[in-house]
Amino acid sequence: MLYAVDPLNDEAVLTLAEQHLLASDQVQVIELLRSHFARSKEELGRRPPRCMLLLSQRLERGLEPQPLPSVVHEAGQRPAFTRPDVFVDREEELDQLEAAWTAACRGNLMTCLISGPPGIGKSALVRRFVTSLTARTWPAFLVTCQEIGRRIPFAAVSDLTIRLTRDPALSGTDPIWLAEASRVTPGLRAIYPGVPEPPPAPPEAVRIRVAEALLRMLDCIADGGPLLLVFDSVQHLDPASQDVLHVLARRLETSPVLLVGTMQSDELDHAMTGAAAASGIEWQQQVDLRHLNPAQTQALVTQLLEESEHVPAEVVNDIAELSQGNPYLTEMLVSDWRNNGVGSLVALERQQDAAAVSWRPPGTMRLAFAKQYQGLSNDAQHMLHLLAVASRVIATGELETLLAFEPAALDHAALELIDRSLIRTDSGGLGFRNELHRAFVYYHEMSEEARKYHHARLAKCLTTTRSEDDFQRALEASHHYLKASMVDEAIEAVCLGAELAVTRGAPKEAERALKAVLNGSGETAPYRLTILLALAFSAQQLYQQSISTLNSLPSDSISQHHAAIVCHIRAEALHRARLAHPTTILEAAEEAITTAQRIGDHRLLLNARQVFAELAYEDGDWDKVSETERVCNEIGQATGDSEVRALASLTIGYCRLVSGDSAGASEKLSYSCRQFERQKNQVKLHWALNGLGMCHTNLGQFPRAIAVLKRAISTAGRAGDSVAQANACANLGALYNELGMFAESVRSFRRAMQLDTNESNSRVTAGIACNAANLALVLGNYHETTHLLRRARKAAGRSGLWQHNVSAMLTEADLQLARGHPESAWHFVEEAISLTGGRHHLIPDAGQYWRLRQHYAWAVKGRAAPDDTPIGGKSPTLARLTHRLESQAMEEWIAILEHRPSAVVRTAATQMLELRLFGILARLAAIHIRPAPIPELHDSESGAALVAHVFSEHLRAEVPVSVLD
Repeated sequence: MLYAVDPLNDEAVLTLAEQHLLASDQVQVIELLRSHFARSKEELGRRPPRCMLLLSQRLERGLEPQPLPSVVHEAGQRPAFTRPDVFVDREEELDQLEAAWTAACRGNLMTCLISGPPGIGKSALVRRFVTSLTARTWPAFLVTCQEIGRRIPFAAVSDLTIRLTRDPALSGTDPIWLAEASRVTPGLRAIYPGVPEPPPAPPEAVRIRVAEALLRMLDCIADGGPLLLVFDSVQHLDPASQDVLHVLARRLETSPVLLVGTMQSDELDHAMTGAAAASGIEWQQQVDLRHLNPAQTQALVTQLLEESEHVPAEVVNDIAELSQGNPYLTEMLVSDWRNNGVGSLVALERQQDAAAVSWRPPGTMRLAFAKQYQGLSNDAQHMLHLLAVASRVIATGELETLLAFEPAALDHAALELIDRSLIRTDSGGLGFRNELHRAFVYYHEMSEEARKYHHARLAKCLTTTRSEDDFQRALEASHHYLKASMVDEAIEAVCLGAELAVTRGAPKEAERALKAVLNGSGETAPYRLTILLALAFSAQQLYQQSISTLNSLPSDSISQHHAAIVCHIRAEALHRARLAHPTTILEAAEEAITTAQRIGDHRLLLNARQVFAELAYEDGDWDKVSETERVCNEIGQATGDSEVRALASLTIGYCRLVSGDSAGASEKLSYSCRQFERQKNQVKLHWALNGLGMCHTNLGQFPRAIAVLKRAISTAGRAGDSVAQANACANLGALYNELGMFAESVRSFRRAMQLDTNESNSRVTAGIACNAANLALVLGNYHETTHLLRRARKAAGRSGLWQHNVSAMLTEADLQLARGHPESAWHFVEEAISLTGGRHHLIPDAGQYWRLRQHYAWAVKGRAAPDDTPIGGKSPTLARLTHRLESQAMEEWIAILEHRPSAVVRTAATQMLELRLFGILARLAAIHIRPAPIPELHDSESGAALVAHVFSEHLRAEVPVSVLD
């Protein structure tokens, strides 16, 4: 800090003074300036600058804005909530005001109007700006226009004159002009006793003379420098003040003055047109204050509360949601919560499972809202009550049914509420403009019996009008039944909607509804609600919570059907999150198959078979994979149920994909995708799409693969499955890397890592980290490669799968080769070979594995290739075209080094160029393998940069240098 280095520096002192003023510590600023003046005189023998002296005098005379008054409380008494001086995230608007100030300093008048709804922070913004300029020793004056002042002539002008008298420089004004100003501010003579009486003047000239007097007073204070004038709430300006300001603005056109006004948004259209166009000022610039976003509102709530108060994060989030980014409403909600606790609006809104109760809003809120509801017709009140209970937009046709209104009566009531800005139209429906207004009507304006009546009517309407596949109306009906104390009906409705919601990609909504009904029904809740809650947790990748929920079920009273569902949920949760030993997970999957077979439920059986097939593949048990394919094929051929056929095709496609039959897998997965899309089964659809994308990649159909993987990403997002979304992003990123589309690859991996922040599925986390490390290596960023490999090894340790450890070892070997340390690389290759044994068909990046084995065998043992090098085609080992080409390129490079003739007609490099697999060439170049026509890699040059330079006509995009930043 400059002040600590040089405490006599004027700029440092002024900066420190600005900080104290922004904290409303005026006394501290005065003491700081006095101390600075004394030290400057004693140590430097100089007087302080005139601007600093004026600042000190202004402060001592009562500079606006005033500091907040301190409140003294008796011992043991809880302090009342006072409005603190808070200011959150208005940097953009302050920058606009600073730009206008800079423009005004060039010598011309600048005018700026700040608009926004009531409570948005217009006054706080201008107070902050005035304080900032004052601390920089510029003259700045703020006038607050009151509503009552509209009927008082010259009210705003008189307030401005009083504020000007607090500046000591005003005493240099010619007494004649002070006399003119005293026409509207008689108190001026008490401050300056020598001011004469104003000369007689006709009434029509008074306003011009007063404007001229203000001009002379401002000139004297500014002393040739810039000046700021702020009028807060200009919609309350009286007509006389409007005329004076109009004349004053015309006279100040060539003066360095910034004139700022604030106005409510609902007054803005009126202010910009017609006679009010003002009020006499032509606004050159307009600043629209936006609502705070949720993060900014949460920061505001934190500032409003005392540091000693422990506030649950849920309360902060609810206040932010209710206030909808309005700072004033935020303050009222914080006040309500601090004073009323469990009786506050925030607490009541959180009790979704409880019957509706009454709430008494704070006095400020009652005064602010009550006048909007006075004098409403009975029809309008009934509509308002129904909309408050619904808590959403309702179509007009539905309103007619629920309220039994004729169309004309409905229109009359709706227009009455719209004119009062209580409700809004939205896509042909009607709803509240503001959530806080809805809560006010619901909790304060309605009786408990009225609320229950409307809840019951709405619930029955939703139940009778919903279609079989409409889970939204079923879940909404359960909420209204619960609020109407109709618990049994709420249970039936939530059971109908929750399972559908999970299937359609809305597990969070299902969880919320199930929890509400469970809490509302107490000990009488049936166990099927608990099972559905576990299913909702599992669909959100909350596998540990899913298992814990299942463990709370009674073991002796569950039906066979529900027991089969429990077994399936448990097996899938254990498998996805690796929450148990592999043997235990396999036993759980076998139990799920047995229980599903016992009750003859093909859907549960096929889901259990999918888990079983994945476990068999990870264990390298091809007999079990083949058995699963056979069983699923039999079920699919024997059934006429399209959903069962789609599930069977999904598992068959998976078995063929891992077995190396990508063409056969593509056929089955394409069929599944079409069926799941018709059935709107988002959960299964994104799995099928991801598998289909891998099939197209294996077959070298890269444009199709990219399109399908993009669909998988968006579908997983709609399903709320962030893990599946991250996995699909990583698959797309790996494909982009192979194609040399490095910028797109970086974006895909960044998105994958953002989606996988919880790392709930260690398999996916390990795969993302290892593939991203390969990309960082190609980009030449070895530091990031090392960092990502550490993350991959950590995730591999959690997954317990040897394949992930092998993948990390192979990438580490490539890193050592890229750095020119082949001896270190062979150590990792040996470890990978030893750990793999005969299970090489299970390694994710088989091309990397066999290329490194060939390199190791040739460099260390003198053999051109290992004895067990696989053949392509339908082998699961090298089923992917890019893997086969990478292994072939290594073999051809060794043949070139040994001067052996090659019988290959089309080399791997030629095929890579034809398929535009520039990323594979870059990967080889990064580890100093140079298939023609790749030149030698220069020092500090990355493989990606080299390939981009050589094939610049194909790779025009700039090559990134980082995956993580």
